Amino acid sequence: MGKVLSIHISPERGTVKSDVQEALIVKGWGLEGDAHRLCKNVENNG
Repeated sequence: MGKVLSIHISPERGTVKSDVQEALIVKGWGLEGDAHRLCKNVENNG
């Protein structure tokens, strides 16, 4: 089983990501508050 070591998000693409202590994972969406949340269809793997 994997282990999460850190989580980084940014509100806009092309900006530096910041460390966060926790994040909400939204099914079919990605990490709430992250600009890259819709880059892939996570549920369909691509």
